[in-house]
Amino acid sequence: EEGGSVHLTRRTLEDMETVPRSHVRPVQPQPVVVAAVFRCYSPSPTFFMNPHRPTELFGRPFLLRAVPGVTTGGELHRVVWSQVKHLFKWVPGLGEGEYIFELRRVQRSGHNLQATTLAEAQRVKIPNDRTPIKIRASETVALDFSEGGKALFNYRAASYVKDHASMDALRSQDRKRVGLLDCLHTLTKPEKIQAYSREMTRVNGEYTETKQTKTLQLFAAPPVLVMQLKRFSVNEHTGRKSKLSTLVDFPVDDLDLSEFLAPASCQAEADDERATAR
Repeated sequence: EEGGSVHLTRRTLEDMETVPRSHVRPVQPQPVVVAAVFRCYSPSPTFFMNPHRPTELFGRPFLLRAVPGVTTGGELHRVVWSQVKHLFKWVPGLGEGEYIFELRRVQRSGHNLQATTLAEAQRVKIPNDRTPIKIRASETVALDFSEGGKALFNYRAASYVKDHASMDALRSQDRKRVGLLDCLHTLTKPEKIQAYSREMTRVNGEYTETKQTKTLQLFAAPPVLVMQLKRFSVNEHTGRKSKLSTLVDFPVDDLDLSEFLAPASCQAEADDERATAR
């Protein structure tokens, strides 16, 4: 940083570009959701380097929310304990920041990660301190309990499932029915975009983008209209896919597409552009 500016290195590392600080926008870390499982650890004299080995999984997996590079190991321990504390019959007296489990990164199946270097081995265990952790949505975290800790687990309480309020909305969405015309209205509704403008580029003498309104229309009703419905929806915040279960009613007769047809002026303009291109 020099004189209110920031030096950015290009990917080729061949040049340096000075950019004003006002043009630099920090990237905000996005939260991720990771899977968590319960494991039981027991002593094993065979493995002298690590005498405690996982023996089995128990309970049900659940989900954890964390922000990579922001959430600390201590915060993750506290969040985990707040989610699973009610699943234990009795909890011994613990001091501030003390827990009856340890957190480790594991394979999706619950088995230990194969660490080939010391750095990888040190990264497996998530420390219970103020160190920010780097975690990915594809990772799985294990809550490792001793046999005594597992004996306190209340299987009856763990088998009880309480639906979140959002489940009613999801169920009603699954039972929802829409018509084919509703799908066409969604497909052809106007959309605000930032795109290349031929007119403004000609006026300014350089490549120019402007805010425009985009819409889809049909030139004419075809003899056979093929409609392909999306089977999955992508969450714009998390990028995760969810299956669509909405039923779509297809009219067998009298499908009126007049409101989706382009005006005659637009069709004539398109015909002129095709003739010019030839």
